[in-house]
Amino acid sequence: MSLLDVLQRMFGSVALGIRDVFVGAVKAYKMEGEIIHVTPAKKTPERISELARRRAERDRHKEPKETSSISKMGIRYRILRSWLWNGGVCLLSLLLFYNLLLPCLAWMFDAAASSDDDHIWNQLVFVLGFVFQSCWVMPLLSLSRLVNLLWFQDIADAAYIKLRGKPQLPSFSLIIADLAFGFILQMFFSIQTTLFSIVPVARLGEIIALFHMGVQYGLYAFEYKWFNMGIEPHVRVHVVENNWPYYLGFGLPLALLTSCFTSYGVRYFVSALLYPVLIVSANETEEPKQPFIFSLKIYGPAIYLSNGLLRTMSKVRSFFKTRSDREISVVSD
Repeated sequence: MSLLDVLQRMFGSVALGIRDVFVGAVKAYKMEGEIIHVTPAKKTPERISELARRRAERDRHKEPKETSSISKMGIRYRILRSWLWNGGVCLLSLLLFYNLLLPCLAWMFDAAASSDDDHIWNQLVFVLGFVFQSCWVMPLLSLSRLVNLLWFQDIADAAYIKLRGKPQLPSFSLIIADLAFGFILQMFFSIQTTLFSIVPVARLGEIIALFHMGVQYGLYAFEYKWFNMGIEPHVRVHVVENNWPYYLGFGLPLALLTSCFTSYGVRYFVSALLYPVLIVSANETEEPKQPFIFSLKIYGPAIYLSNGLLRTMSKVRSFFKTRSDREISVVSD
C-alpha cells in the first residue's frame, strides 16, 4: 500500500468521525420525540375478566400522565439542564467578569484618576483577578466537576437505555477500579499532552497537543457507552489506538473549539457545554469495526505510568496491611 493510499484512508476516517458527531446528534434529537412516547404492548387474550378490563381502562387513562413525566426527564431535558449550568451560570460569569466588569472598572478608573497611572491599575487588576479566581472560579470548577460527573453519566445512561436497552454494569468493586484507573490514566495523558505542547519547534507542539486532545475527547465520548456495555478500560484504549483516525475526527471539533481560548476555566466550561452532544452522538453512532492500517500507541506512556502507580499503591497497601497484622498478632500473644 502506497503512502498516498494510507493518507487517503486516514483522512477519510477522520472525516467520517467528524461527520458522525453531527449526524449522531441530529439522529438522537429526532429519535427523542419518537421513542419517548412508548405505549405498553396490548394483550389480546381470548377471555378477559371484568376486573382485568377495569384495570386496563384505568391504565389507559393514566397513560398520558406517564408519558408527560417521561418526556420531562428525556435526553433533551438533561442536556438543557447541563447547558444552563455550564453555560448560563459558569461560563457566563467568567465572560461577564473579564469582558464587562473589568472594562467598566477601567473606564471609571480612567475617568476618576487625575493622571494615567497604569501601575496602580495593573495592581488593582491583579488583586481583583486573584480574588475572583480564589473565591469564585476555583470553587465553581470543583463543584462543576462533581456535578458534571453525575450529569454526564445520567445523560449517557438515558441515551444508552433509549437506544440499546439495559446497561451491562459490572460489580461495584469493578466500577470503583474502573473509575480509579480512568482518573489516573487521564491525569498522566493530560501531563503527556502538556509536555508535547511545549516542544520548542514552531507550531509543532500545538499540533501534537491538538492531536492528543482530539483523541482524548473521542475516547471520553465513547467511554460512557463502552462502560455501559461492560467493556474494560484497557480494551477501550486498545480500540481507540487501533482506529485512532476515526476517534481523532470524532473529538477534533471540540478540540479545535477549546484550543481557541487561553483561560483554563473558559476552556473547561466550553468543553462541558458541548460534551453532552458528543456523548449522545457516540451512543447513536456505530463506530467502524475495521481497524486502521496501523495502530498508534498514543496511550502507551500514560498506561505504563498508570500501571506503575497502581502497582506501587498496591505494594504500599499490602506492606501496611502485613505490618498491621503482625502488630495485632504480637498484641494477642
